[in-house]
Amino acid sequence: MPFSRLSSLANRHPRTVRWTVIVLRLVIGAVFVASGFAKAVDPWGSVYKIGEYLAVWGWEFSRAMLVSAAVGLSALEFLCGMMLFMGCYRRSVVVVLLAMMAFMLPLTLYIWIANPVSDCGCFGDWVILGNGATFVKNIAITAALLVLLPYNRRQRAVISPYLQWVPLVVSMVYIFGISYAGYYDQPVVDFRSYPVGASLLPDDSGSDADVDEADMYGFVYEKDGVTQQFSIDNLPDSTWTFVERRLLDGHYEDTSADTFVIRDIDGEDVTSDAVSTEGYQLMVLVPAMKDLDISYTYYINQLYRQLPSDSVSMIGVIGGNERDLALWKDLSMSEYPLYTADGIQIKELARGDIAAVMLRDGRIVWKRTLPSLVEDLIIGDDDVTDIRLDSCADCDEILYDPDDDSFLHDWTGTYALVMLVVVLANNGVLALFWIWRARVGKKLKTMAHHEKK
Repeated sequence: MPFSRLSSLANRHPRTVRWTVIVLRLVIGAVFVASGFAKAVDPWGSVYKIGEYLAVWGWEFSRAMLVSAAVGLSALEFLCGMMLFMGCYRRSVVVVLLAMMAFMLPLTLYIWIANPVSDCGCFGDWVILGNGATFVKNIAITAALLVLLPYNRRQRAVISPYLQWVPLVVSMVYIFGISYAGYYDQPVVDFRSYPVGASLLPDDSGSDADVDEADMYGFVYEKDGVTQQFSIDNLPDSTWTFVERRLLDGHYEDTSADTFVIRDIDGEDVTSDAVSTEGYQLMVLVPAMKDLDISYTYYINQLYRQLPSDSVSMIGVIGGNERDLALWKDLSMSEYPLYTADGIQIKELARGDIAAVMLRDGRIVWKRTLPSLVEDLIIGDDDVTDIRLDSCADCDEILYDPDDDSFLHDWTGTYALVMLVVVLANNGVLALFWIWRARVGKKLKTMAHHEKK
């Protein structure tokens, strides 16, 4: 429909257009706020998803560029959504969002047709949308933005145009703070399969696990440059090197399963033996050897020597095959037991190139990236402090207080309070201005009337 005809309809039905604009502002703004927030709380998840996209086209960028893209995209979506929600930057915010959709719409169409990735990651791990549903969602958002384009600027904002930079800056500080906490430590909201309190012990309610695995998987080994696939009941001798496990034809892996699988050097499931059923256990997780800072192996070894072996055990879980396991052992000179696991499951369990997870009776007590853990532990060059290892009566507080999860509540509460003060102050000043203007106008009219007399 031409814009001239839309304008004529708007002139005939101004109230309908006004409420349509308000509703679209709130709905589309809330969608982008939710999308940006879901990505910001878990920057690592966005880094992994962007990496998946780039891998499809054979592109490779540095970790710094991927992190910048992940944080920048989440911040852009959140800020544009919040500004649209509040009616700020009425023209420019719609133009920016339309430019974003001009890129995302063909991209999601390609993803729907070619299916290179399982889901777009639009809402992180909070809401998983299929590729078809994502494309339909983007069509609806684009249509709504096209309606807002000519009319959004005609409706007044919650904030005066002279002060709309204030909620923008406050929102920037808020969303970048959320992203920093999610990247440096762990996601401030955990939407993944293994939240704090979940058990990593296998479910022994059934006895068909081994049969299912024998039917589903083949195990690839290498010897003298020759690779060969074996069944679990016909594994080769120790002269062969384990490479990977593969799904056999006609089978698929249930990615929704909560069981975290740990394997030994031969590829056999040893989760029930590796995860301690009683007491405390520290798991060091390495999802992939790529982009790994080897210097942290020093702190891991130092931490292992400080842990009381009678009350806190420690294992390392490496994402990869036998070569990766051997490489880690050579580089770290580890004295603790080493196992392998699927790199995707490790990323689901804890974020970071190297992460640490504390278990109690097989259940997750806390998770941290190793850099954040090291910062709390290291004061000097060689001193590990604040571990309180003399007794393990309060092992929940070793290295980290699991009850200290108030960051998100405090940060969000402060943000909401500041935004409320800005809105009330802005509208209060405007109200006083209009009252003053009305009184001055009334006095001027009275004076003019007396002068005429």
